[in-house]
Amino acid sequence: MMARLIRAHMLRVIEGDLYDLREFYELRAELDAAIQTAIERGRQLQPGAWSWTNIGDALGVSRQAAQQRWGVRVTRVIVHGAEPCHEGKRTEAV
Repeated sequence: MMARLIRAHMLRVIEGDLYDLREFYELRAELDAAIQTAIERGRQLQPGAWSWTNIGDALGVSRQAAQQRWGVRVTRVIVHGAEPCHEGKRTEAV
């Protein structure tokens, strides 16, 4: 159903309603955020069911591709004796 609505809107844009192109751009950002949130919450609430393999299968990509795109990115930063742990949260040095 959503795909049909998107295609219909695309035709409207192509036929000359260029200002609606921005709506497509904004919709993409909304969909990306919704996918990210669904994956994060699913992994928190049902970690066994929401493995990277299952997510990749559901999305038609590899486990590695799913984890690289939607996994938590951790940047190693040391600030005054504190550094991030593996979940991206900071832990204080004792």
